[in-house]
Amino acid sequence: MEWAKEDIHRKIVSIIFGVEAFFSLIGGIIIFAFAPFLKQLIQNEGLEDQWIFEFLLNFGLSFIGFIALLFVILHSIAAYLIYNKSKGGYIFGIILSIFSLFNFPIGTIVSAYSIIVLGAHSQQEEAISPPMQ
Repeated sequence: MEWAKEDIHRKIVSIIFGVEAFFSLIGGIIIFAFAPFLKQLIQNEGLEDQWIFEFLLNFGLSFIGFIALLFVILHSIAAYLIYNKSKGGYIFGIILSIFSLFNFPIGTIVSAYSIIVLGAHSQQEEAISPPMQ
């Protein structure tokens, strides 16, 4: 696939990773914005085991917030490394794209495109760089 080796496709993939980082940040903000609503909803129910729901809600929000922050950081690093033509960035981007394959339907299409482009650029870098002795 010669088209995938063009530099514009590498830049597009870099932008895609930046956009994914932005959307992860927005998703985390939205989850934390609805947290007070969920807590109030649980408190209004007056359940006997209310503390269990509050604990699970607090733990779940902390865990989801950590995951969202992790995705923001990882996708931002990948976008930077891919934009700067780093061989490690190509491999890192391929790994993140494999995880994103499960985001149906758009994530699958974007991830497949990213894997094709980053794989082509990774092979191109191997052909250019001299072997280590």
